[in-house]
Formats: sequence, C-alpha cells, structure tokens
Amino acid sequence: MTAAQSRIKRLFILIVILVPLLFLFVLEGSLRLIDYGGDLSLFVPARGEDAGLLTINPNVGQRYFGKQKTIPSPTKDLFLEEKPEKGYRIFVMGGSSAAGYPYGNNLKFSRILAFRLQEMYPEKTIEVVNVALSAVGSYTLLDFTDEVLEQEPDAILIYAGHNEYYGALGVASMESFGRKPWLVRSYLRLNQFRTFRLMRNMVQSIRGEGTTDQLNSASQDPTGTLMERIVGEQNIPTRSKLYEEGRLQFESNLSSIIDLARGQNVEVILSELVSNIKDQAPFVSLENNNEENALYLYQQAQKYEQASSYSEARAAYTLAKNHDALRFRASEDINEIIHALARENELLVVPMLSAFEKEATNGLVGNELMVDHLHPNMDGYFLMADAFFKTLVNNRVLDAPRRGVDITDAHGWKSRWAISCLDSTVSDLNIMYLKGGWPFKAHWEPNRSLETYKNNTPVKDLALKVLTNPELGLEQAHVLLAAHYRSLNDKQRAAEEYLALIYSIPFELSFYQEALKLLLAEKQYGQARQVLEIAYYYGHDQWAIQWLGQVELWLGDIEQAIASLEQAKNRFPEDAAIITNLYRAYIQVGSIDRAKSLAGEIEVKFPDSKVAKKLKGMQSTVQRLASERTRKLLEKAQTHLQAQEYKQAEDLLLRTLEIQATPTAYRWLGQMAQNQNRVGQATKYYEAGLALQPKDNFMSQALDELRSAK
Repeated sequence: MTAAQSRIKRLFILIVILVPLLFLFVLEGSLRLIDYGGDLSLFVPARGEDAGLLTINPNVGQRYFGKQKTIPSPTKDLFLEEKPEKGYRIFVMGGSSAAGYPYGNNLKFSRILAFRLQEMYPEKTIEVVNVALSAVGSYTLLDFTDEVLEQEPDAILIYAGHNEYYGALGVASMESFGRKPWLVRSYLRLNQFRTFRLMRNMVQSIRGEGTTDQLNSASQDPTGTLMERIVGEQNIPTRSKLYEEGRLQFESNLSSIIDLARGQNVEVILSELVSNIKDQAPFVSLENNNEENALYLYQQAQKYEQASSYSEARAAYTLAKNHDALRFRASEDINEIIHALARENELLVVPMLSAFEKEATNGLVGNELMVDHLHPNMDGYFLMADAFFKTLVNNRVLDAPRRGVDITDAHGWKSRWAISCLDSTVSDLNIMYLKGGWPFKAHWEPNRSLETYKNNTPVKDLALKVLTNPELGLEQAHVLLAAHYRSLNDKQRAAEEYLALIYSIPFELSFYQEALKLLLAEKQYGQARQVLEIAYYYGHDQWAIQWLGQVELWLGDIEQAIASLEQAKNRFPEDAAIITNLYRAYIQVGSIDRAKSLAGEIEVKFPDSKVAKKLKGMQSTVQRLASERTRKLLEKAQTHLQAQEYKQAEDLLLRTLEIQATPTAYRWLGQMAQNQNRVGQATKYYEAGLALQPKDNFMSQALDELRSAK
C-alpha cells in the first residue's frame, strides 16, 4: 500500500468515526433547541415575584419514572440563588417520609427544623431545602448529589433506605434498569442526554410500554396507587440473592454520596429509619420455620406485649418486620449499614429509632406515631424534626446554641404551628386511599375507598379534589378555602388557611399580606406580630418593617415599637408611613422634641401629603401634650428635691428638657449643680434658663455670683 493510499484509508476511517458523532452532536443540539423532553435539572429559577430564588424542578421525577402515568413531584421549596454571606444551607434527601407524606409542605420535618434553627440562630440566614421524592431510592439521591453540591450546602441530611427494593431503579422495581450498580449509574449518566431519552422512548413505544399504570406487567388498573404500580418482584426472602443485591445497592450508593460530599467538605448527617412494627402485621410471610416466619414472630410479639414483656415484644416485632417478604419497610440491616458507614467516615447519626421508642407507649412504635406502615403522623414528624434539631445543636454543627432558647421545646412548637383542618382532612384521605389498595388489600380488588367518601363539606370536597385532580394542589386549595371563609365573614378561619400557607411556602409575600389583613381585622395583634417577624426573616423586610412598629403600638409595647420603627427609618428614610408611626410613638411616650423633629421632617420631605397637612393642624395639640407631660415630670422632680433625692430629681429634669425646654427645669438643675460645686454645668444651666426668661432675678443673681467667684 502506497503512502497516498494509507492516508486515504486513515481519512476514510476518521470520517466513518466522525460522521456518526457529528450526527449525534447535531441531533442532541436540535433536541435541546426544541426542548425535547423538557428541562429535567434538579433546580430551576423560580418565577414571578420570586425572582432571585431557585426552586425544585417539578418535573425532575421524569428522570426515574418512564412507565408510570402518575409521576411523583417534589415538595415546593425555594432558596436564594446567591448564598448569603452569613448563610447556612442544609439539603434534605430521601423518599416519601423525608418529603412529609401524607401531609403538605407545612408538616414535613424539614420545614419544622428550619423554623427551629432560625429561632436558635437569628444572626444566620438558615435555609433547609428539601429535595426528597416519593418512591425513590438511593440511586436518585446519588444522581441528585452533584447538583446539590453545586449549591454550596453546609450540610446534607439523609433519611432514606425504605425504598431500596421497590423504589425507582431498585432491584425489584418496575422502574428498574438492571441490578448492577455500574449499569444503573451508566443509565443515569446517559439519561442526561436528550438523544438517549429519545431512543429510550422509541424503544418503549415499540415494545408497547410507555407510560402505563401496571401491576406486575399485567393489566392496567386506574384505581391503583403508585405504591402498588411500582412493585416488580413482590416476594424477597431474607438472605435471598435479591435481598443481598438491595443491601449492596444501598451501601454502595450511600458510600458514593458520602465520598462526593466529603470531597467538598460538606457535612453529611445520616438518620436511622423507623417503621410501624406494633400495628402493622407482616404483608407476606414465606418461611416455614418459626424462627423466620414473619406472621408467627408477629403473633409471638403480641403475646409478649399482652404479658407486659415489652423488651421481648419489641425484639419479636422487629424480627417480624425484618422477615416480611414484601420489602416496603427497611429491615434493620439497613440501619446497620447506616451505622457502619457513619463509623467508617466519622459521621453523625440521628438516633431516630430511640427517639420514637422513647415517645411510644412501652417503647413499641405503632399507630400513635405512624399513619401507616412507615410514614409518621403529625406527632411523628415533629418528633423527626426534633431528633434532627438536637443532633445538629448538641453537636454544635452550626456553632454554639443561642442562649435563652429551650432546645427541648418540641411540644411547644407543635402547639404554635400553623395547621388547618384542610391539612388533616387531605392527609386522612391520602391514607384512606393508600390503604384501600394493595398490599393492604388483595391486588385483584379495585380500590373502592373513595366510593364511600362523603364530600359533604367544603373542606372534604376540596380534599377530594386535591387527591383526584392533578391540576389542583394543596396550596391552591388553601386559597380557595380561605375565600370561602371570607364569603361567610369568618375571618379567623380564613386567616388559619393563610397561616398554613406561610408555613408551607414562606417566601410568598401575598400569603403574609392576606393573613395580616385578616388578623388585624380580628385584632389578633400577637399573632400578627409573629407573622411579620417571619416575613422579615424571609426577605419581605420593607413590608414587614412598615407594619411591625404599628402592630407593636397596638399591643402597647411602645418602647419596642420605637426600636423597630427607628431601625426601619434608618433602612428606609424616605418611607412616610414609617416616619409617621414613629412620630405617633414618640407622642405616646411624651418625647415631644423628637416628635416635633419628625413632624418637621415630614413637612420637608412630603409637603403635599395628607400626613403633613394633618400635622399642621395638630401643632397646638402637640404643644398642649408637651406642656402637660412636662408639668407632671416637674412635679415629680420637685417631690424628689424636697426629699433631697437629687439624682432622681436630676434625671427627671433632664427628661423634661427632651420634651420641652422650661426656665424652671434649668433653674433647678443650675441650683443643684451650684450646690455640688459643678460650676461649669451650673453656669450653662443658668445661661440657658435666662435665654428663655431674661428677667428671672434668681438665675441672674446666681450667675453673677458664679462669674465673680471665678
């Protein structure tokens, strides 16, 4: 072969290689240009009035669920696009329990934790961002990790492990892509490309898969829950190959997450998992021998409990859960992996199991803290938040705790939390629907739970719509219910809906504005101040600060109102409402000179305003108030002088001068200074008094004596 032929051959090979690559490059660019498949980034810019904030992409679940019509959405969390200088940013990762199922945003443990940390560390901007997603396992958490780390977290909290078998990409899931970690991770990396997604969708379409609601690849069931549809391999005996693959999958992915985070000096805090062991019998019992037969062990546990042998009962209940072949509840092997990785990497572990057992009757976790087999109830979520909070604070993850704040006040937080009737109704309906299907009932039975549901009140009707209408979210339902209560002139219950919304999405200004209107109409000034303090923390400072001093005036807390309004005036010196409220506050405490100064400022800055015109007509009233206030203080000072209590008398006389300058005050101050041989001060007081009253013989003679003495 000649040299020319060799070059031609090499060129031909290069073209053969480059043409497909160029085609793929152009195809990928074209698909991105037309936004094929949509943006599946974890974080996207928030819209509207939330400019400058990022939120969790509501479509991110499409990465992991290719065979379901109903795809879980993340909770709505917002956080600042630019991390503040004094910010402390925490990300929460996990499945449905971490996401707060069956409740809304205001009852997930991360929201409760955020508010408690904000109270403990007011000097920091605390952000707790929840990226949890229902029905996902550790592959999803690992897939999120790089994007989470790009947002400069200080800590990552992980509550996960229940979904390792049936969650998306789990070893026994309908949404599986193989059982080898390297294969699934390769799939997730390729899934970032639109070309790969196009090819995947084409293959699924040819095979007749697509987005169908399936149970074990059988017929569609429109009444089935996601819990039911996502299960592939139902029975997984202990120590079976599939069981071990699930354990290894969790350990491998969690270890990789820890390595990535530690590589960027980000603290990782793991948590033990909790299940309902007492009031949830095993779903599937397979083994014939009693030592591993889940149902037999559960019945033995009940006998131990009836005999008050609670330690033995707890051990037997736990074993029964461990040998339940339907792996919706994590076995204790998962908790052992969590502790082993924590020891290996010197990480903190939240003692969640002991926290629940301590609160549970006889140490047996059941329905008093759980709504189903593994999701906490309201008390349980406050308990989860408390366990994470104490782990962070007691280990000084965020520095030393603030003095004067009770870190044990978990129950107190629940009593002042914003929970509306709609929240509890929606959660009850969610659980009723969940338990109306498999595995709580036979898989061939359709879910008829909604057929007996009576939506005979506005609250129940809205709850049903939230469950059945994907276009109506819980937040929108709160707004609709508030409007209904307003139509009935029930301002208190309307306010409760907006308060629940504030605790759900605390960045949304309109929720604060509506809540404040309703609370002020009901003269609920204490609660109004709490709303304003939250609004101030979440960046609505100008609006909040305008109202905070006014509300404190209504509460009669004048000194605090003045402090708030002075701070507001320093930040917003051109705000007429702030200056006017400050003027009124100083009038109330009798600081007339300061009030006069503010009145003059209003007349100069806002000469044509209604406030300025009103102040001109109030000058005689102000003068009268000043004279009256001064007279009373002079009388008190005279009483102290007669009792020879000169320090108290001097303090009162100086206060009168702040309100209104009088010859009497200067005369008495000069006299006290002269008697105490404070010649310089006495001279100044007499001179000021004579400037007001030149014919005062006493001060003239006293001043002459002081001057001649020099």
